[in-house]
Amino acid sequence: MAASAGSPASPLVAIVVLNWNGWDDTIDCLTSLEALEYEPFRVVVVDNASAEPAPSAFDELFPNATLLRTTENLGFGGGNNVGIRHVLEQGAEFVWLLNNDTTVAPDSLSLMVNAALEDPLVGLVGAVLYHADAPDRVQVWGGGRLGGRLATVTVATAPTPLNFLCGASMLVRRAVFEDVGLLDERFFFFMEDVDFSRMAARRGWRLAVAGEAAVWHKGGASVNRAHDGRSSRADRLYVRSTGVFIGKHAGALLPVAAAVRLAAIAARRLSRGEARHVPALTAEFVGGLRNGYAGRRG
Repeated sequence: MAASAGSPASPLVAIVVLNWNGWDDTIDCLTSLEALEYEPFRVVVVDNASAEPAPSAFDELFPNATLLRTTENLGFGGGNNVGIRHVLEQGAEFVWLLNNDTTVAPDSLSLMVNAALEDPLVGLVGAVLYHADAPDRVQVWGGGRLGGRLATVTVATAPTPLNFLCGASMLVRRAVFEDVGLLDERFFFFMEDVDFSRMAARRGWRLAVAGEAAVWHKGGASVNRAHDGRSSRADRLYVRSTGVFIGKHAGALLPVAAAVRLAAIAARRLSRGEARHVPALTAEFVGGLRNGYAGRRG
């Protein structure tokens, strides 16, 4: 591995931004990153096989950003892993996973790094996400909690003990990736942040939130997992990912957790008059459950 370009007091941070057919948002995100007060940092944009090409002036607009391209849509985990591997090879001591539909406060990265440096066992640091269209209203305070025997996920909107951080803005210490591994690519979309937080905590890493670090996020549906406005494809991906998660983590609680989750899936669709979707979503969940159980580790 290459040596870090940062000093012990200011470690090198790499910011990984995943783009999929969202260049307007990505440009806004990168523009906000240019105002960061922290040094040194590098930016890597991973284009996850978008149908729309990158702006022709991308290199001119962002000469200090590296653009990587995948040949197929690898999902959130797989796409981010392309960037993570690249920046770890370049010597990054911290990796900031940041959604492309965010903008950040100039002091946000400094505050997150400071929170990590206060305790060498802090492996993951979150920020406070605010609604982009209501900049003073908290969307997610760092992350959330698991309940219902791992079958339910609730995001926090105020300071509270957390057992996962939100992947829309998550600073990760290099040593955590070396210890835990990268994001689990079986979670194509949804739950990969919950899974990674849990895997890190199992290895003794602590989670922290820089409560003054502000990030504004447009995509409420990708954060609020209880939101009912997801597209049918996103709904299927979410249901499958919850199955993978329960299969991977529930252990002896698996039968109960699976039953609780299946009941919730059916009840929600029945309450919306969507009984016809229940069999397909049940199949997605069971498929994810088997996948997670077969590949459980750690």
